[in-house]
Amino acid sequence: LQMRPAAILACTLQMATGASFIFLNERIMNAVGYPFPMMLSFIGFAGSTIIATCLTWSGQVQVRQATLVASDVWIRIVLLSVFVTSSVVSGMAAYLYLSISFIQMLKATTPVMTMGFLLAFNMLTFKCAQVGSTLTIVIGAIISSRGEIGLSTIGVMIMLVSCLSEALRCVLTQALLKGTKLSIMEGLYLMSPPCAAATLISVGVFETEALSSDSMSVIASNPVVFTVAGSLGFVQHLCTLWVVQSTNALTLKILGPLRSIMVVGVSVLCYGESLSSLKGWGYAISLCGLFWYNIVSLYGEGEKNTMAEVVKEEEIQMVKPTVIK
Repeated sequence: LQMRPAAILACTLQMATGASFIFLNERIMNAVGYPFPMMLSFIGFAGSTIIATCLTWSGQVQVRQATLVASDVWIRIVLLSVFVTSSVVSGMAAYLYLSISFIQMLKATTPVMTMGFLLAFNMLTFKCAQVGSTLTIVIGAIISSRGEIGLSTIGVMIMLVSCLSEALRCVLTQALLKGTKLSIMEGLYLMSPPCAAATLISVGVFETEALSSDSMSVIASNPVVFTVAGSLGFVQHLCTLWVVQSTNALTLKILGPLRSIMVVGVSVLCYGESLSSLKGWGYAISLCGLFWYNIVSLYGEGEKNTMAEVVKEEEIQMVKPTVIK
């Protein structure tokens, strides 16, 4: 895995748009008075659906006909939408049983789960340095998230389901983009509608108040803010697919702790929020792990991202001409 300029740009944009989305959602839920996180997730997927569909139908983006009828593609997309819904719903439900600090500590384990699935599905070559750097980032994130822990067995199980679903979502996205050779826009055009539909079903079940007339009047009263939210959702999902295609699913999850550090840094510098020494040490450890991970990515050898690459190598060997003596 070589960190090419395109990959670096993709990672930078993904972190920037992700942090912007966090601040915008925080403003919508608090300043605008619309406390419905699942509905905000739906708005992001809906924005991606609308923009990707308009670009495709207007001829600005081409979608190959073969991808529209391929059964293996649609099976993976349906599974992807299931994992998206499971991750969002269980992630929200965990707040009913666990403290925010403990939830963040459990979320920090997602890169390890992602790495485990990639190794299990033979989509990543095992390297001690890569495992060590990933664990360093996770340990730093756990330290920075330490706080008062409210332990609940049900809450822990729910949160683990959320983390596992998120890890599987990332791995399946990599398999979909690289295994079936989808372009970024093809992936966004095909993935966004099922994910939006699945998220909307979750809203109808768990956030029915978000669909009430009073809540809809809030959206109608703030059209610019919610339009920006939908557009930013499109950009974020586009950058997420770009990161997975140009690197892998593990790199995508590694960016999570770094994005958290960016958010905290902006909060401290721009909003005057305080930062404890424990959190500072945790973020420093994560940054060291991230630096280590980048070194491994730059100078590592022989990493394979998908089974398709392995099969392709075997096919190349099979078609090489044989010299008969």
